[in-house]
Amino acid sequence: MVIILFLFFGCLLKNIVVYVLFLFMSSHNTRISYLSLHCVFNPPFLHTWILTGIQDTRNQPEQTET
Repeated sequence: MVIILFLFFGCLLKNIVVYVLFLFMSSHNTRISYLSLHCVFNPPFLHTWILTGIQDTRNQPEQTET
């Protein structure tokens, strides 16, 4: 539960940082998009990778030595 809250607030904090950077750069006429900043800080595959890892550990039977 603590790890899930940590990941949630970590992603929320990253999104706030990305938005502030976007506002700062757009006010200084820098040619960079919010989407490119968002993809740098939050790669789309990251959440899929985390969820897949969680599902894989739940669905695999315990390995025993033979």
